[in-house]
Amino acid sequence: MIYSGEKQRLNKAGVAAALAAALSWGMGATLSRLAVSYGAPLVVALYRNLTVLLILATVSYRETPYVFTKNGFILGFIAGGLGFGIGMTLFLYAVKTVGVAVTALATSISPVLGRMFSRVIAGEKPSPRAVYGTLVSALGIFIGVY
Repeated sequence: MIYSGEKQRLNKAGVAAALAAALSWGMGATLSRLAVSYGAPLVVALYRNLTVLLILATVSYRETPYVFTKNGFILGFIAGGLGFGIGMTLFLYAVKTVGVAVTALATSISPVLGRMFSRVIAGEKPSPRAVYGTLVSALGIFIGVY
């Protein structure tokens, strides 16, 4: 059972989507290693982002009115720049220089950072159990890297 640290029950479709995302990211990381052997990380990041744009533009046209509110646009622009622009380029550089395994392990700290930022930026209040789980995750990542 996957536990969110909150009192509500988990949505099975949401958990399935999270696991599918993890599978996609794992495969994407491995394929990225192959891609950066043929081109610079910045160029590979650009191609990846263009692919995302083409896919999302074709399947999300019904959602467009919700995305293009002022706040939605600004936050989406910042999040995209950080995640897909800077983060993806640095991820691909790391994959090229230290390989998939080390990069995947080092970047697995992102859920821990996400938990911290969710408190600071979004005002979410994790339960003590969720905080403990986050600390255990961070310790596991530290042990794996060092």
